[in-house]
Amino acid sequence: MDKVAFDSSDFRNLLDNLPGMLYRCKFDQLRAVLYVNPGCLDLTGFTQHDFRGEIATLSSITHPEDRQAVWEHISFHLSQNTPWYYEYRITDKNGKLKWVSENAKGVFDDNGNLLFIDGHITDISSGISARKHHKQAPWPESNENDIRETRGFYENIINNVNVDIAVFDQENKYRLVNESAIKDEKLRQWIIGKDDYDYCIKKNVSSEIAAARYNMYKLVDTLKKPVEWIEELVDTEGNKRFYVRTVKPFKSPLATEEVGYKIVYGLNITALKLVQNELLRRENLLSVSHKLAKVGYWVWYFKVDKLDWSDVIFEILGINRTDTPLSYDNYRKYIHPADREYASKILEEGKRSRSSYSIEYRIITSEGTIKYIKEQSSAAQANEEEYIFGVVQDITDLKLSEEALANRENHFKAIAESSPVLITEVDRDRMITYINFLKVRKREDVIGASVLDLVADKYQDVFNSRLEDCFNLGHVQRLEIQGKGVAGWEWYDVNMGPVRSHNGNVQSVVLLSQNITEKKQNEELREKLIKEINHRYNELMQFNYVVSHNLRAPVANILGATYLLNMGLPEEETNNMYSYLKESAESIDKLIRDLNNVLSARSPLNEIKEDLTLSDMIKIVCYDLEQQIKNSNAVISTEISSEADQFTSIKSYIQSIIHSLLSNAIKFKDHTRPLKIAIKAVRRSEGVLIEFSDNGIGIDLNVYKDQIFGLYKRFSDQSEGKGLGLHMTKAQVESLGGNITVESEVGKGTTFKIMLSN
Repeated sequence: MDKVAFDSSDFRNLLDNLPGMLYRCKFDQLRAVLYVNPGCLDLTGFTQHDFRGEIATLSSITHPEDRQAVWEHISFHLSQNTPWYYEYRITDKNGKLKWVSENAKGVFDDNGNLLFIDGHITDISSGISARKHHKQAPWPESNENDIRETRGFYENIINNVNVDIAVFDQENKYRLVNESAIKDEKLRQWIIGKDDYDYCIKKNVSSEIAAARYNMYKLVDTLKKPVEWIEELVDTEGNKRFYVRTVKPFKSPLATEEVGYKIVYGLNITALKLVQNELLRRENLLSVSHKLAKVGYWVWYFKVDKLDWSDVIFEILGINRTDTPLSYDNYRKYIHPADREYASKILEEGKRSRSSYSIEYRIITSEGTIKYIKEQSSAAQANEEEYIFGVVQDITDLKLSEEALANRENHFKAIAESSPVLITEVDRDRMITYINFLKVRKREDVIGASVLDLVADKYQDVFNSRLEDCFNLGHVQRLEIQGKGVAGWEWYDVNMGPVRSHNGNVQSVVLLSQNITEKKQNEELREKLIKEINHRYNELMQFNYVVSHNLRAPVANILGATYLLNMGLPEEETNNMYSYLKESAESIDKLIRDLNNVLSARSPLNEIKEDLTLSDMIKIVCYDLEQQIKNSNAVISTEISSEADQFTSIKSYIQSIIHSLLSNAIKFKDHTRPLKIAIKAVRRSEGVLIEFSDNGIGIDLNVYKDQIFGLYKRFSDQSEGKGLGLHMTKAQVESLGGNITVESEVGKGTTFKIMLSN
């Protein structure tokens, strides 16, 4: 078995999954269980909790007729300190009789005192049924199978521990070795009957290790007690490995007389050794560091009232250790008079209560120099000896640097805080280390946060890329982005500049961000107005064309009829002329009314916006079109998210838009298949998106793409109409600040998408 590092949970899991009932119990009349694996439930019907709570014990489940024989059998083998195998009957929780076999062994301490019994019980009812029912003798002879099973049980255990285990005979030859000691199975089999010298020759390594081990084996044979030492080996890769080896005299249970068997344990302590070496190295570094950092320490052993001071403390005070003895009271005399009462109070309290403290104060050295001191202490214990440990550090240079830095920072902050420009400093991890002002969020909530959190998602990649260039190349960068502001996402003109350390490396980047939201809004408004003017101009030209084209025929008819009437026609023809005049006038009137409706759709000045529920509006329109829907056998489905169902708009316009698109879908259905109309609505960041889809006859967009929403445009003779519906719908959508698009394919259907802005 390969070497595996088992922790307690792994080992418990291994035991829990063994078949049968694995147990640890006391040696008393009840045989009360200390541990049992989950296999107890299948075997006995009792749970682990039942056994641990002594609701059931190993004695209580043993058949009454076998109970005394089992007790005597166990007692005998414990007296001989030998393992045992025994077959007997138990009665499970449901009263069912079972035959079981038990492999077990007593566990003793070094003085030979019994600690507990470890064992394994399995169900052998199927095998015993063919036997004649009988009562066993108290101490049956173990057969070869029994011994093999017991040996296998314990070999499995020792092969799964993370400790090297080997057994040697009186000639110091291997009799047993586990997988932790030698992983290679062939090598493990080969070494049985060989000694350490044979192993060194086999592995082509120095025999010094074998010689050292032989000396230890001889020492154990002489002393008749365990010997322990640390062994250093070099692995195949040249790395040092350290092991704690323990050799104990060992008497084989099969031996009839005293023989020089030994059992050897080896524990890999390489990691511990490396830690110890590292601690020594750090201890040396610490000693040097204390002098460089001006850090001294003191230790007070309060039980004997002994106080030790390090050399650095004498250096801090400017006195000589040999010339000036230092006591606790003498030390307090060096504390600055202005700080003495405050510091002494804390120091005395720490000494009295033996509690930790941290304090800063000033001292006056023997030369009259004022120094700043930071002192910390804590209670500790080593080898049952309690003491208080204190650290005294000269932080004068640090204090003076802090004061100079604070003055510079105050000067910079005074300038930065009065600046209308947002000033931010970020480190290489993109974390904000400084920001001059915030109108909404608290500064402490922003310091330490990622600067990318303040940048809109679509600008984060380019923003991060420019930051990377600034850090790596040291070049000033400039870009316009959207970032978090008082009113949500606002526009900023951002300048990035590198901040270099004393060695010239870029350690941070300063961002100067000017809010240009108003400028951007003006630019967007300007672009929108230009676009709207061009759009209106194009519509006006179309409107002009339609008016002139559609008025030309009726006006010509009126002029012609007037000319003929002036010629003095017969009464019948005169009546016909009056009829022509009336038809032409009605045609002009109808055209004027249509154009008035179009203009009204574009000028919702007198309409009131109100809160609407889209699903309710669809139900109202479906009710109005109930007969058309029924006649067309249309199936209308809706899928409206809760976020998109509620919004504010002009009710009459929304109702008209729904009515126009639904009626169009019904008019231009494909008679070869059932009509299906789907209405979907979702809320996006820019507004509410509404989709009307049908499986009607469709529109050839390759031909009519630019005419879809034109005035008096029709694309099919399947149904009557003027060609005003889609034009009116587009006008109403745009008057609400939205837009409408179309997707269509002949023979498949049409989808209109309406985006109503927030």
